[in-house]
Amino acid sequence: MSLDYFESLSRYAVPLDERAIFALSHSTMGLDLYAWLAHRLHCIPKPHRQFISWLVVKEQFGTDDARLRKFREKFMTALRQVHAVYPAMKIELNEQGLFLYTSPPPIVKTGAVITLPAGIRGK
Repeated sequence: MSLDYFESLSRYAVPLDERAIFALSHSTMGLDLYAWLAHRLHCIPKPHRQFISWLVVKEQFGTDDARLRKFREKFMTALRQVHAVYPAMKIELNEQGLFLYTSPPPIVKTGAVITLPAGIRGK
C-alpha cells in the first residue's frame, strides 16, 4: 500500500457493510474490489467520471494470469459479486477499461439530532 493511498484511506474513510464482507469472504478479488470501489466511487467529484484502463486495473488487482483476457474474465466474475452486495455502484465497462461514476458509499452516513429537555441543557 502506497503512502498516498494510506493517507487517502485515512482522510476519506468509508464504512463497509459487514454483510457484504461476509458474502464476499470466499473471493479475495471480490473483497479487494468491494473495498476499492467503496472508497473510490464516493470521492469522484460530481458530475464527472474517471476512466481506468484494463491494464491499470490488472496492475491493481492482478493475478497470476499473464493474459489480459483471462484476468478480465476473473475480474468480471468478482465485479458481478460486488454489484450484488453494492448495487448503488455506478460503473460502465468497455473494451478499453472502466468508467467510474460518483456513487453513494455502501453504507450511507446518517446523523441523529438529539434534543435534551430544558433542565438538562448545558449552561
